[in-house]
Amino acid sequence: MIMILTEDYLTMARQLINDGCIVEASSYLAQLDNGMADYLMATIIDILPNEVRSKLEVRTYFELLLRSAIRGCPEAMKPLADCYRRDAQFRSKDDAKAFMWYKKAYEAGNMDALPSLIECYRSGIGTEQNFEEVVRLKKELREYQKKNLIFKI
Repeated sequence: MIMILTEDYLTMARQLINDGCIVEASSYLAQLDNGMADYLMATIIDILPNEVRSKLEVRTYFELLLRSAIRGCPEAMKPLADCYRRDAQFRSKDDAKAFMWYKKAYEAGNMDALPSLIECYRSGIGTEQNFEEVVRLKKELREYQKKNLIFKI
């Protein structure tokens, strides 16, 4: 039931964005009243056609992810960390913040962040190199992949 409701909100928000009503779409999604609203808004922006997306600032996407991650949305934490890993027009790359958000995403249960967190520990990105942690996290990732039947090809 919640998923259907979320899909309905997404459909309406996409239409509002396509019509150029960004603020209205954000307000509409805010009715979900959790960190998910900003994350959904950022997701919609990310999948918009280029001609619509080009009208939006890259900053908007980042700010939506940041607000959502701060409110505790694990799904927003990994893409936010990805933003910090790459340089953008409005801010410079920040490996320490990238590491922090990968770690928070993982700790909040977002297993999609685990490969990036492993890479941070292995290469010393935003943190000290820690090979014991790499081994432990790789083992956890393999167990998760087995459990969820996700195989690397």
